[in-house]
Amino acid sequence: MGKVYTEKIRMNINAVGNNIRNRLDENCMSQRQLAQAIGVTDVTMNRWVTGWRQPTAYGLYRISKVFGCTMEDLMEGIEDAEDTKRVYGRKITV
Repeated sequence: MGKVYTEKIRMNINAVGNNIRNRLDENCMSQRQLAQAIGVTDVTMNRWVTGWRQPTAYGLYRISKVFGCTMEDLMEGIEDAEDTKRVYGRKITV
């Protein structure tokens, strides 16, 4: 994997976390409140928001239900399906 591709993946990973963070701000909600609402730990939520880890497809689904948006809204900024496949370990069409 080349440097450019690595940077592109990193940007895509941060896109999901940034989208979650923006939804938290828009809804005046804390990471802890969202974590409790979807049944994960505070540490897990923090890792998702900061980009250290990525939510599973089911995690994205649960977050989307809390915020009343689509999973695609949370994945906005991911540029192509190949990057998405590598980041999430399975193909997710956006």
